[in-house]
Amino acid sequence: MNTNPKTESSFWQYWSPTFSGFLLYTTSIGLFGIYGVFVNIVAAEFNSSVAALGVGMALTSLVIGGTGPIIGPLLDRYPIKKIMLIGVTVTLVSFVVLASGSSLLALALALCFVTLGIALYGQMPTNVMLVNNYSSHRGRALAVAASGTSFGGIVLPPLAAILISSFGWRQGLVVLAAVCSVIAFYAILIGLKHYKKLESETPITSKAVNETENNVQIPSPFRSKAFWLIGICFGLSYGAGTVYSFALVPHAQNLGYDIKAAALILSVGGAFGFIGKIAYAIYADRLKGKLVVTTLCLLTIQLLVWLIIIHTDNLFMLYLSAAGLGLCAGAFLPLYPVFISTYFEESIMGKVSGNQALIFIPFLFMSAPLAGVSFDQTGSYVPMFWAVTGVTLVTMSLFAILGQPTKRSH
Repeated sequence: MNTNPKTESSFWQYWSPTFSGFLLYTTSIGLFGIYGVFVNIVAAEFNSSVAALGVGMALTSLVIGGTGPIIGPLLDRYPIKKIMLIGVTVTLVSFVVLASGSSLLALALALCFVTLGIALYGQMPTNVMLVNNYSSHRGRALAVAASGTSFGGIVLPPLAAILISSFGWRQGLVVLAAVCSVIAFYAILIGLKHYKKLESETPITSKAVNETENNVQIPSPFRSKAFWLIGICFGLSYGAGTVYSFALVPHAQNLGYDIKAAALILSVGGAFGFIGKIAYAIYADRLKGKLVVTTLCLLTIQLLVWLIIIHTDNLFMLYLSAAGLGLCAGAFLPLYPVFISTYFEESIMGKVSGNQALIFIPFLFMSAPLAGVSFDQTGSYVPMFWAVTGVTLVTMSLFAILGQPTKRSH
């Protein structure tokens, strides 16, 4: 592993995979943050219910979760750079097709391919690449890269709103997709130039080989309590984040604010998410033994913020709430790869994260449609916000019983 940037490589060579990861997060997961900006516009054009648009967002989670067990092991075995470049190409072509769709079904199919492309170069490939590349400074690298999601949250929603106002949602979407794809393409070509997966990072560690030769049974990660609890906890958390991305902008619009003011809510959340990730990057290596405590503190703050959102119709308070959610979620996002690299061997990072993506499916798939049903039935997203507070309490309870890592599952 590259443990000493001063003696083994230059600053740029050592950290370029991290900077690449930052841009890949920005142009992949960051794109999901603009979904809410398009909800009311697309629903009006196709005379559709909000719940139907929620199904579209749910499909993205279904594709990511369903392909995770396939993509994850591939990342452990084959060159990540090539997989990522294929993903960027698929994403751009699919966005162009989506922008020309003439029905909700056509949009949904194209969105599935967009999500497939993002899955090939986004969060999971980036996390696997960084875990493989760093031993010391791993938490810092993961947090800095994950801050790209927040940067995307700052830049992309208002940019999408401007492009929609200037060119319409179809042409605006193509322009946005083209810009993001070019950035991702060069981030992979240049940023991963110094990335190397060393021989010690093969899918089967030397320890595992010795155990296999001695006929010692190697425990499966699926039999580990940590595998299921971590998957469920982060699935619930990501589901709550989906509600935030999907519902907060139209919620503000329903309170009477225009699209630019409403989209700025996500920008504020993105800005403070960036701060949260950078703060975690600074202290990540010091918090290795306090992962559960750190997570419980963040979830407590999120719980209080959701209660504020429920009880306010003031735009400034919505901005303040978005700041609180962004700050906590900013630190929470890099916590996931840190958790699984702490509780499981690095050599099966792709396998574990890929299969845990299946656990995420029901939570991510249900979140946006339920938020849409909440609005269609009651004219408000507040009932769904109450549900999220309950989910947060459940998540806190599950994290509390997680226990200490043994890091022996293969």
